[in-house]
This record gives sequence, structure tokens and C-alpha cells, in this order.
Amino acid sequence: SEFKDKKGDLIVKSKRIRQIDCLCGCADSISDEDKEFIFEKFYSKGSHELQNEYLRGCTEVAGVEILANEVKRRIFIHKLHFNSRTVQVCQKFFLAVHDIGRSRLRRKVLNRDLRLLKLHTPEKEDEIAQIYHKHEKHLEYADVFYRDMAAAKLFAEHHFALCLDYQQNIPVPVTRVNKEFYLRQLWIYNFGIKNLKSGQTTMFLYSENFSKKGANEIISCLLWYIENIVPDHVTTLSIFCDNPAGQNKNRFVYTALQYLVNTRFERLYVKYPIPGHSRMPIDADFGLIETKKRRLEHIYLPSDIVQLVKSSRNVAPFNVVYVNQPLTNDLCDDGTPIVIVKDYKLVFADLFRTSVAGGLDLNSIREMRFLANCPPIANFSDRFDLVSREITFLADNIDGRQITEHLTRAKIMYDDFLPVNLAKVINLKVLLPHIAMGPEVIFFDVVFAYEKDNYRRYVKGP
Repeated sequence: SEFKDKKGDLIVKSKRIRQIDCLCGCADSISDEDKEFIFEKFYSKGSHELQNEYLRGCTEVAGVEILANEVKRRIFIHKLHFNSRTVQVCQKFFLAVHDIGRSRLRRKVLNRDLRLLKLHTPEKEDEIAQIYHKHEKHLEYADVFYRDMAAAKLFAEHHFALCLDYQQNIPVPVTRVNKEFYLRQLWIYNFGIKNLKSGQTTMFLYSENFSKKGANEIISCLLWYIENIVPDHVTTLSIFCDNPAGQNKNRFVYTALQYLVNTRFERLYVKYPIPGHSRMPIDADFGLIETKKRRLEHIYLPSDIVQLVKSSRNVAPFNVVYVNQPLTNDLCDDGTPIVIVKDYKLVFADLFRTSVAGGLDLNSIREMRFLANCPPIANFSDRFDLVSREITFLADNIDGRQITEHLTRAKIMYDDFLPVNLAKVINLKVLLPHIAMGPEVIFFDVVFAYEKDNYRRYVKGP
């Protein structure tokens, strides 16, 4: 039989129809008469669309394999349908016996439903419904945190709400020289506490050689803020913060909060966001600082960063508080308040009960309520599908008086500047010659790292 394509040209059988060489042995199992039968059956369809429908009926997806380079590839099964039997063949034989190219099979023939997304979609309706319900619950729980923060603006006068977080570390010096890209710089830390009702934000600024970023710093700054900023008539405090266990979500911070509710407030609430949904109003304040920072050509000295923070918002400028040391060029007091970090972790360690398997299961805590002389309650509301439970991290014989006694005994955490990484000191030595500094600038004089035998290597030393 003779067949013509849609242009009217005569279709000539290719030599490869008669001479098919495949490693699978398909050519040996199918006779020349069967090959002729498949060829004529295919081209007798006439139209291109009918041929594609025929090819779809002969091709199906068996699954997906992951290659060594982590690329996903579909696995196809090709079948030839005879009058009384169906034979599975390899792709090479399938293409040759129909005298078509691989591109036509992939681009023109395969059903639109044969997609990776479709292949990985569960076929069971109950499983799909379960995943969808879980996703909806996740978004609902995430929205609880945002609704609570929005409602904080409408709290009564006796209810104070704040959110707290660390900004991305600020490098100093920023010289814009080419080699700076490959060198380490000194970090300036910025811990912010924002009054959600008034919008006023206090920034606690300090260098990495002044103090660290742990629970002691969080407690010290929070206690200073409550003592100096929160009015005396406030009886209820709500705190919104992220989930880092080393900073906001640990038994040391909880002990300090229990102290506050025993001595200052009637109630205290802590709200945590669902991981991945931790956007807070204070992030907008940090964004203003980052935007202003990108516009600066140079940031040579700590005074540049202090001025940057103070000038980032024109309406209700940020309040600045130093931590441990004055963040000034000459390290002298300029009248800015200073928070002294104390070692609360050391004095609180004797108050805790012996650790048990599983710990406090902090990951499941979305909210906490503190009352005077009572263990805090985690997940106290019915807005989460989580069991409400007491967080018993204090020993059984510990009362409010003992917590107060231990807290007041806390001593100053650091009596000297902290060492930094030795590689950072070496890199700072390279950057400092690109900075114009007067004799009064001694900020970098105290930056040092330990070498072998506890020898101190200073940035401005030999």
C-alpha cells in the first residue's frame, strides 16, 4: 500500500524499518510481516491528529527515576497492539517501526496529564484531602500570630505589648575596596524591642567584642526595657518573638519572665509564630536601617552606625541604648544609656529540675501564659490543636522568693572585651589602612584574638 502525508508527498518506508538493531531483542521477536502490519496500521490513520491518538494509546508512563545529578526523568512503556496480542518493546524499536522521531513522541504525542506534578500527586482522594486540610490548618495557625499582633494596638492602657528580634549583623568597616569582598569584618549587633501600640522602637547596639547574642543578653535588655520604658500602671504584658531556642525560647528566659510576673505584672503572655511565618512589625524598622545603609558609600567607625540607626526614621526616631560598653569611636560615655549584661544563666542553673528524656518539647509551644507563683501554661487557648500543659522546668521546692534572690545575685557577665576570630583580626589589619582615623579613635585598639599559648593579638598591634 502507498501512503501520503498531509502535503500529498508519497511516504517511503525507511531502511531502518527492515533493519532495526536494538539490544533488547525486539527485532528478533517480531517478524517482518508484523513490522509491515504496524507501519500500515499507523499510516492508514490518515490525519496527523489520529496518528497522535494512536501513539498515545501505545505509550504510558511507568514512573519517575532520579538520575545521579538529581534530575528527574520519566520512564515510559511502549506497546504494539496486534489483532490477538500486545507486545511491549523498547523506545528505539517503537520509533523505528513507526518511522518517527523522538521529538514527535515527546512534544506532540504525550498527554498533557503526563507531568511530573501529576505523577507525584497522590491518587487517593482521602490522602489529598488530608494534605489539603493540613495545609489549611498551617495557614490558619500562622494567621493567629498576625491577628494577635494586630489586636495589640487596641489593648487597654494596662496591657502593654511588644515584639523583639535581632537585626541582621551590620559589618564595620565598610570601605568599598575590591579586596573587602574576600575579607572578614567586625560585626555590630542590633537587638530591637518595639512597642506595638505606640510604634516606638528601642535599639540595643553593641559590637561582637562587647557581648554575645544569647539568653543573658536577651534577659538583660528586656529587664532594662521594662524597668525604664514600661509604665508602672501596666499589669499585663504580651511579648511577640521568634523561636530561636538559644535566645528567646529557653528555661533561662522563662525564669526571668516568671520573676517579672511574680514581682511586677499580674499576667504575662509570650506568643511564637509558626516557623516560616515570623514576619513582625520590627522587621519593617530593620528594613529602614538596611535601606539607609545601602545608600551610604562608607561605614568606617561605630559612630557611623549609631548615626545610621538614629537617622533611619524621621518620624519617631529610634531610641538607641548601648550594651556593656559605649559604642563610640573613643569608647567614652556620650550620655547614651548603657545596659550591663549579667550572667543570669549561672545563677538560674541551681533552680532547675533534673533534665528528663524529651526535655521541654519547645518546638510544640506556640504560646505561653505566666501567672504569679504558678508554673507557666503552654498552648493555653483552644486555637491550636495542641494539648495545653504546664511547663515544669523549676524544681519542686522553688518559689518566687528564691527566684528573686537568685536573680538579684547575678554578677556582671564580662569584665573585659571579648576575643574575636583570629582570621578576622588578620583581615581587619588589611582594611584599617583604608580608613582615615584621628588619634581619638581607639575602638579598634581593643579588638583582639587569641593565638597559641593565650597570646593576645590586637588589630593595631605588631
